[in-house]
Amino acid sequence: MVSIPNSVNSTFVSIYIQELGGSEVFVGWGAFLAAIFEVPVFLLLDRFIKRETRYLIFCLAVTSLLFSVRWALMSFASEPVHILLIQLLHCVTFGGYYYLGTTLTAYLIPAEYRASGQAAFALTWGGVSGIMAGVMGGWLYQTFGAVVMYRVNVVISLCGAAGFMLMIKLVDKKQKEAAFTEGGKPTGA
Repeated sequence: MVSIPNSVNSTFVSIYIQELGGSEVFVGWGAFLAAIFEVPVFLLLDRFIKRETRYLIFCLAVTSLLFSVRWALMSFASEPVHILLIQLLHCVTFGGYYYLGTTLTAYLIPAEYRASGQAAFALTWGGVSGIMAGVMGGWLYQTFGAVVMYRVNVVISLCGAAGFMLMIKLVDKKQKEAAFTEGGKPTGA
């Protein structure tokens, strides 16, 4: 779910910049600023993120919330320069989400299926979400405009964050059940 709004933005941000009066130069700077800091974010995350299922899912929930903030800011932008500044958040939101998602996939999938798991993650992030984003985002933009489109993105990202929080509850429940079944009593009892 969280990748759909990201794909919507990737598809329509250049139109939005021009709608706000920005030239092709602003569009180019927007793309540059969105991508330039991704590598440092990947390196920092690789160094500091713990490889634990619950923690990685929690970080995905936080990143989804940051996406919501980003889309809310986009809905309030009134000048092309605002878009450029907001695009700086791309390195944290996209960079964080993509890194965490690939790390979690690698962590959860058995080694013999890891390449297929990573391919499925990349396909859903870029392919399926891109198709949905083009159709849904195009309809929203054409029918209601960019402001409404970005506010719908906020709601979708919040739903994604809620889904990750639900996943944490499921992981906790599974861990408690596993601890209880070890020796017929909770671990540490």
